Amino acid sequence: MSRRSDFIASLCFFLTGAFFVVASSHLADNVIGGAVTPATFPKAFGALLCFLSVILLLETLKKKATESKQQHTQHAEDEKYHRRFFIILSSMVLYILLIEPLGFIISTFLFLVVSFQAMERGNIGKTVAIAGGFSLVLYFVFIKLLEASVQSWPSFLS
Repeated sequence: MSRRSDFIASLCFFLTGAFFVVASSHLADNVIGGAVTPATFPKAFGALLCFLSVILLLETLKKKATESKQQHTQHAEDEKYHRRFFIILSSMVLYILLIEPLGFIISTFLFLVVSFQAMERGNIGKTVAIAGGFSLVLYFVFIKLLEASVQSWPSFLS
């Protein structure tokens, strides 16, 4: 990607990571029978995202700004990556908003299907199978193994 695209992406990733850290600080701190709170993983992944985006920003600033034919031909390619990025970013925001009303499993499944299809359009059956399997693995890891207090299913199904 071009230097400009890397710069914009690093800023967006930093803001997203900071959002996760700040938003997760409002989650409950009390947990019955466990040390892992609902805020543990969002804070950790948000901090990691901020750290990695700073590294990307530093690497981007080190690049020499050279205008060449390659950058002009890469403009159309960059637009495709920007569109994918904003689709995934939008689906992440929707995931955050829908995790409580739809529950962890359904919202995770929908987020993964949209993200996989945004990254590379392909066989929808394969995408659904992989997203479903991955959602179930996440369910068993977070809900059963780590005993995170997250609503697994929507309240109207419980």
